[in-house]
Amino acid sequence: MRNNHCIKIYKYRSLSGEHGREAIENAVKRNELYWQSPSEFNDPFDCAPVLYFGDNDHQRKKFYARATAAVYHNQTRTARRQHRRNMGTVPPAEMEKQLREAWGGWLTNSAIACFSEVHDHPLMWGHYADSHKGVCLIFEEFADDQAEWFAFPVAYQAARPRVNLTCFNDPQVMMQALLLKSNHWSYEREQRMIAWNKAPGYRDFPVQSLTGIILGAKISEANEAFVRSLLPERPDLQLFRAEIDATAFKLEVVPA
Repeated sequence: MRNNHCIKIYKYRSLSGEHGREAIENAVKRNELYWQSPSEFNDPFDCAPVLYFGDNDHQRKKFYARATAAVYHNQTRTARRQHRRNMGTVPPAEMEKQLREAWGGWLTNSAIACFSEVHDHPLMWGHYADSHKGVCLIFEEFADDQAEWFAFPVAYQAARPRVNLTCFNDPQVMMQALLLKSNHWSYEREQRMIAWNKAPGYRDFPVQSLTGIILGAKISEANEAFVRSLLPERPDLQLFRAEIDATAFKLEVVPA
């Protein structure tokens, strides 16, 4: 059981735009959070590792065997062997091109929910909460014998990750590709939830996971009134406010 290692995670949100208020209302009233396609991330290197089709012929042959077994499992052994031989006649460069395209399609049709371990970072508020005019949702990870709702930490490094396409369906390889980012983004201290081959959109979360909301330091009166109007639906939620420190480059989060 993971519960001993569960942490607080935070979701910065804007209240502006076509879906700004809708996203907050869905979280508070319906226990729903939007999961985004990784192909839409703001970092062009995110989930875009260096892809290559095997280190040698032995790896590529094993890939052909696994692929034909998975795709043609309902056919006879003789038919599967023929398919495997046919795959082997495709030049490695052409197969690599096809798998690269498949990777792009897989990313488009998968979904990720992004969080942070920090709730008071000025850059996070500036980039993801409409220049401090939005909010930050406070979540508690949750995991016991009945349910699990937790994220995986993103690692940061200087070198771009490499993915061997002969291991295309290996969950460990996929996780590494989706949980590695450039050192430039390390200040985000990101945590991610990943839905394999599942379309982006709103997904449910356990009601007890959402525990509070932080108002941005520059939130408008109208948007603050909107957030407060949602609280009767969830009287258990705590409300905080991010305030600009009077003497230092930092934010103080205090009860609102």
